[in-house]
Amino acid sequence: MMIDSPIAQIGLASEIASFEKMLNGDWVYKAPFLQRPFEWGEVQVGDMVGDLIAAFEGNYRYYFLGHIVVVRAGSGRADLVDGQQRLTTFTILLAYLRDQLASTHPALAERIQACVTGAKGNVITPRQSDAAFFSSCVQTPGQLMRLREDASADVGIEPATDAQALMLQAVRIVQSKMTRFANDPLALFAQFILERAVVDFIVAEDRSGAAILFRGMNMRGKPLSSADLIKSEMIESANLNPHETERAAIVWEEQEDCLGREMFAHLLEISPVLISGETAKRPGDLLEWRAQMSKCVKTGDFLIEHLPLFGGAMREIMNGEVRNRVGGQEAEEGFADVNRLLRGMMFLEERHWLAPAIVALTSSPFKPAFLRRYFRGLDRLQFACFLNAVRHEERPDRFAKVIRAGVDESQLFGKGNVFTLKPHEKRDVLQRLKEPFKRDGWRRRAIAFRANAALAGGAAFLPQDDVTLEHVLPQTFNEEWRKAGWTAEAHRRCTHLLGNFIVITKAQNADANGKSFLQKHEIYFGAPGTPIHAITKPLRELQSWSAEVVHARTNALIAALVEDWGLDSETL
Repeated sequence: MMIDSPIAQIGLASEIASFEKMLNGDWVYKAPFLQRPFEWGEVQVGDMVGDLIAAFEGNYRYYFLGHIVVVRAGSGRADLVDGQQRLTTFTILLAYLRDQLASTHPALAERIQACVTGAKGNVITPRQSDAAFFSSCVQTPGQLMRLREDASADVGIEPATDAQALMLQAVRIVQSKMTRFANDPLALFAQFILERAVVDFIVAEDRSGAAILFRGMNMRGKPLSSADLIKSEMIESANLNPHETERAAIVWEEQEDCLGREMFAHLLEISPVLISGETAKRPGDLLEWRAQMSKCVKTGDFLIEHLPLFGGAMREIMNGEVRNRVGGQEAEEGFADVNRLLRGMMFLEERHWLAPAIVALTSSPFKPAFLRRYFRGLDRLQFACFLNAVRHEERPDRFAKVIRAGVDESQLFGKGNVFTLKPHEKRDVLQRLKEPFKRDGWRRRAIAFRANAALAGGAAFLPQDDVTLEHVLPQTFNEEWRKAGWTAEAHRRCTHLLGNFIVITKAQNADANGKSFLQKHEIYFGAPGTPIHAITKPLRELQSWSAEVVHARTNALIAALVEDWGLDSETL
């Protein structure tokens, strides 16, 4: 591409290029052995694909997807330093478009395939352990369509690594998001992402140069946030007098200081849905943000009245400490339950629940019984999303409907209310709880901590608390456990089941690593003064750990969650 540019004389070349130009050139890209594996989850994949769809539907002149940094590894070959996750996800998207358009737009499908498999073979090669899986399931024409949501068992697809499982999940997210397009619009979308999805493609001559570049990109200066852009937009369009401008600036700085830069930016991004109850079609689009806000509120009123109200509610929510504004034992119990539920949701990566939580707390701060019912429904809906029972593309509007319901109790708590899960979603929740939680430590922690809170008297935690998840049957099979009667196959089936999880301190977890059950038992219960959490307490009476125990505990914890969520009757 640009490797012969004069700038290459200093060991570095850079060019803003479309994905088609980058991928359909003379280069092939490989993730080195020491690179991290593919680890993008549903949020990252969904956001990237959703942003591309929004840019296409908004007819953007271009959509910038960041930097791709490579090190030249030979003639036409490059090792990926930064950008593997985006390139892998983009290749999955291209593979979907290629297969879907093969019969109706064959020339475009061939053009797309040239970006997936070039003259030198596969353009993108993940780490060696995942390369064959990615090649056969994604890069080979016609294969990706076999991986629909319900087909993996039929075609014998069994991911061997966490990265492969995430690749398969990414395939299904792409399929889910693309169902909105008929073939002709899909072809236009394909042309858009080939030609107008762009990156800053940077080539370093060696790894030392790449390391210097990467350090500079990630450590120099403070990046411009969406909050900075929104602030400029609001101040310019507000037409405030000098006194109002000063008041608005003080409020802005107070809220940003209290919430922190990242959370304050997030509050501003979700402000349109807080005000209007309507989801953004193009998240991050400043023009759409302005249009949504201007329909519902004057800029000055938002800055001076709404922003501190929303900011105060957000602080209480993110601290897991919603205040009892009423007094009395009944109110105390109600707010304690609200905080228990908030603390459980805090461990989830997706935060669709946050906007309706802010709306509820600002509209009904003196109604603990109402808030208790509201947050139980919110918690159930968000954990259904966490368990992939609610389709990714449906989630923003499901929570927007909660906001639009306001304080109308018939919509919030009546039959078929906005928190109600569909029959297939309830089935999927139960099925997912029975399956191993193989991927992502945060997922295992989230469900173990939530199960602990579901048990009678179970505590709810905050992310900074000294608690961590412990696998009783350790993740690495060893001789101690083989002697105890476990087989490698039973270990594979049981290790990541919910029933194999308990909650202990971080120090206990480190001490218990790899030990036998009886040695672990002494660590769990032998230290005076160490808290014993509800999910851990039943192990006190056990002298051995078996597959039967793991399955029985899994069923018991599922039953506790089902009862706490009200899933059997869908009542609050």
